[in-house]
Amino acid sequence: MQSKSNVSLLTNATVEGIYDGNLAVVAVGDDTKSIRARTIIFATGATERPMLFEDNDRPGTMLASALQTYANRYAVVPASRLIIATNNDSAYDAAIDLAAKGVEVFVVDERSVIAGEVLTRATAAGIGIFADSHIKATHGAPILD
Repeated sequence: MQSKSNVSLLTNATVEGIYDGNLAVVAVGDDTKSIRARTIIFATGATERPMLFEDNDRPGTMLASALQTYANRYAVVPASRLIIATNNDSAYDAAIDLAAKGVEVFVVDERSVIAGEVLTRATAAGIGIFADSHIKATHGAPILD
């Protein structure tokens, strides 16, 4: 990456507001800064997005982070068995948290190679993993335990 004297890179920062005249209020760690810029480029970063498959909007289909929030914040699990579809490592944290709550979890991962610590932790948690696989469609109604 090239360094430019007129560019400031703020890592681990969150923009809390954008105001008239390109004024941005930015939280950087425990500090808040007001920055006025000539140009603002919105690079929103990684965001969990739903997997695309037929009927992915069927009741009972939700983001892995939502499942994780229900389990960890509210001590609620939606079912005794569930499938988490993913194409990255972040869903494994949700799967491991749900398995710790007694849910039988299966991960369908589009990647052909799942490496490192995430695979070790998921296997130790008893999670069934289907690599190089994807969800084609959903059918039926949600099953309530």
